[in-house]
Amino acid sequence: MRRKDRQQTEKFAWQVADEAPFACLSMVTPQGEPYQVPISPARQGDCFYFHCALEGKKVDCLEQHPNVCLSFVTGVEPIPAQYTTRYRSAIAFGTAKPVTEEGEKMLALELICRRYAASAMDGYVQEANRLLSRTGIWKVQVEAITGKEKK
Repeated sequence: MRRKDRQQTEKFAWQVADEAPFACLSMVTPQGEPYQVPISPARQGDCFYFHCALEGKKVDCLEQHPNVCLSFVTGVEPIPAQYTTRYRSAIAFGTAKPVTEEGEKMLALELICRRYAASAMDGYVQEANRLLSRTGIWKVQVEAITGKEKK
């Protein structure tokens, strides 16, 4: 990280990741081109889970090049008078792999639902069972995470 004065602790980075409303998943296409999409991840330990379709460009990228980068940003506040912006960010690097075991898929869907639909958990099991066979679940095992803050 170039701006060491903005570097934060690993604990800070995990907190930013947990608080961010979404993440951007950066990948490489099978043709070697950069590709990035927003996702709604949920974390357990040092792994992030996200759901997607069973096929498509994202899946093609992940199957061909499983090394990925996730970026998270919170607390964005433009400061026009100073021509700058306050923010808190985290970047996680890891390896993505598909989740195929049904128990882990259900766990991932529960984590995602608890994060993004906590008020509707009473219907989670029924909905998860209905969608399980046509929902792709991926797990990113984080190998490194960094945090940065512009105050």
